[in-house]
Formats: sequence, C-alpha cells, structure tokens
Amino acid sequence: MARSTSLLTQAALIGLVILANCAALVARAPRAVTSVTASGAADTAPVAVGGTPITARTATPGDVRPVQVAVPRVGIRSGVIKLGTAPDGTLEVPEDFDLTGWYAAGPPPGERGAAVVVGHVDSYTGPAVFYRLREVRRGDRIDVRRADGSVVQFTVEQARSFAKDDFPTELVYRQTDNSTLRLVTCGGPFDRKTKSYLENFVVFARASRLVPPPAPAPAPAKPAAPPVPAG
Repeated sequence: MARSTSLLTQAALIGLVILANCAALVARAPRAVTSVTASGAADTAPVAVGGTPITARTATPGDVRPVQVAVPRVGIRSGVIKLGTAPDGTLEVPEDFDLTGWYAAGPPPGERGAAVVVGHVDSYTGPAVFYRLREVRRGDRIDVRRADGSVVQFTVEQARSFAKDDFPTELVYRQTDNSTLRLVTCGGPFDRKTKSYLENFVVFARASRLVPPPAPAPAPAKPAAPPVPAG
C-alpha cells in the first residue's frame, strides 16, 4: 500500500500529461486508495502462463521493461519508450508521434500493479500511434513485448472517455493486486482556441497470459579432436 500511495502522490504532483497539441491527461490528488480493478471488482484473478494459472504477486527476474505494444484487431503496433518527469514536474511524452511511452515510475506491464502507457492520437500532419485506440472494445487482446523476449497478453475490460477536468487519477494509477494495463490518449471535441482535445480516452485491461521468452539456442558442439597419428 505504501508503494501505491507513493505512485499516486507522484501522479498528483505531475499534474498534467501533455500530449503535444492533442490532449492533456489531468491527474488529480488521490483520495484513500484500495486495490480494485477498473470495474470495481476484487482484482485477484490469476494470470495464465502457457495455460497454467499463476498468481502475479512476485517480481519477474530479468529485464521486463516494455519495448512494443500491439492491439492486433485495430492494427496498432508501436515501439515503447521510457517516460520520466520533465524539469517542470510534468510527465515526459514521446517526441515521435509513432511511439508510445511507458510511465516508468509505475510497474512494467506484466508485473503486479497498473502499468500506464500513453500515446498521441494525431499530430499537425495526420493520425498518430493511438489514432485507432477509440475502436478498441471489451474482449480485445493487447500484446506487450518485453525486453527479455517475453510477451504479456492483456484482455480489455472496458474503454471510457473522461473530461480533462475530471480525470480519474485513482482509477488509472492506483495499485492493483494483479497485473493491469491502461492505454491513454486524447479524444472528444477539439477546442481550436486551446488547440487541445477536451477529453482523454482510457483503455483498461487485465493480464490474461504470459508467453515466456524463447529458450536460448544451444551452444555449438565442440569439434572432435583430430585423431592421433599411428606409430
């Protein structure tokens, strides 16, 4: 619970996640935090690994930072960069409109807690990486490839829009007992005066399967020793 409170405090301090000209994700100061899912149900379901249920309560060894996120049904596939905070306290955002960014102060996807990945919906020149995120529906699969070669598959539970001035910080950043994922972009009406969308679109998903990294290739066999000459 201490980690959960710490992450939410950081989210409150960040204040805004600026997505260039397209959106702002507003993080409000949290109230008391409990471990629940996006839908409010107890978050205790196991994750399946190769068809075998496990509980996602311990850290996975190895480099598990996300390197790619994909939503196959809607054609989203993108590299993922690590996001920290800027000198002014705001959350960094991808400079490349074709990349997504993982909030690295939170857990990586596939580990216990709510991982947050943000991306632009568009740019001045056209659609960006999360342009089709609004087409995601309940039951869709999200694949997150990690640096160690493993792939965490998530199942979408819900997708919702929120006004920027009423952004649900607790719901997005709160600690969860199992591995959950939030994909965030902007949406709703576009305010031409402020050059910003008035809403944020958030996809909530839960880990459903972990595909382990591929086994290392066997070491090449040592060549046989040459025969000893007779005599």
